[in-house]
Amino acid sequence: MRTLSVVIPFFNTEAPYFERCISSLDCGRGAKLEVIVVDDGSDDDSSYELNAITDGSGLDISVYRKANGGQSSARRYGLERARGEFVLFMDSDDYVDGVAFASLIDILEDFDSDILCFNYDVVSPDGSVLNRNDVWVGGVLPIDLRQGIFCSDSLWRQVYRVQALRRSEVDFVQGVRIGEDLATAVSFLVAIGSASSVGLSVYRYVRRPTSTLGAPPRSSMMDIVAAFDAMESMLGSRLKPYRYEVEWLSIVHILYWNGIRIIQECGPDAELRGRLFGWMDERFPSWRENPYLSTEIMARSLSFRLVVGGHWRTYYIQFRIKRMLKMSGNRFGSCL
Repeated sequence: MRTLSVVIPFFNTEAPYFERCISSLDCGRGAKLEVIVVDDGSDDDSSYELNAITDGSGLDISVYRKANGGQSSARRYGLERARGEFVLFMDSDDYVDGVAFASLIDILEDFDSDILCFNYDVVSPDGSVLNRNDVWVGGVLPIDLRQGIFCSDSLWRQVYRVQALRRSEVDFVQGVRIGEDLATAVSFLVAIGSASSVGLSVYRYVRRPTSTLGAPPRSSMMDIVAAFDAMESMLGSRLKPYRYEVEWLSIVHILYWNGIRIIQECGPDAELRGRLFGWMDERFPSWRENPYLSTEIMARSLSFRLVVGGHWRTYYIQFRIKRMLKMSGNRFGSCL
């Protein structure tokens, strides 16, 4: 059995990104590693480039092609074929730090827990660091599950024991474009019930304008609500001990981040605003008294207070002014 399986959904990813993704995994631990690439219905040209890149790698790579079903469908397909003791879910346009990744594989050889969380950087397409996320410090340490819930917004932020996932009795959230990653990761964490962390910065999340969430259509703006509903349906009473944490996640991801997404893409849409706040008021009637609203730094920002307070038109005006000033600055700079 291999130590680690890396499952990578692929859908028309540009060759330079995918080539960097695959090459970053070649960290000198090839005997302990398998890579599973699931081509989720890419066009013929992209599939050809995928095969050319994987054929040229010295890693143990299996490529599977299936009809398009979305990222979660591809991840489930890959997990079903994983032969490693642990699994890492990667995005096909991201990459890992080779040194940290090698250390992570070595740690997993003696790791006796079911989930291992690690740090990551948000980077630009050219690799410049935009934001460092060093949540975890030190060696391998157990974590408070409440903190783990706050940090489980993406499946690639942790490594999972394959058998623990299969025993968890929860599935990948599917059928939505926004929120499936967060809802699935939180569901796995709560269902498994324990996790550890290590202070290694392993993952590089590439922020680029052509990513899946770069410009979602209006029809997808309520997907995050459907994702939370799916999570609650799967976990049921297992969420009760984490009521305030899940409520806070809903405030942050449904009202704040999704509110910003709607305002920036659709303007201060009164109908969508009503649907978001209506869902929150029905699901969490006392959400305005959530204790994290008084302790989390994010909640003190002006943008948070405007968006979560329902002042979407004020935020929209502020957003438009900032964008016009930025565009004016860019035009001025190009004339110098």
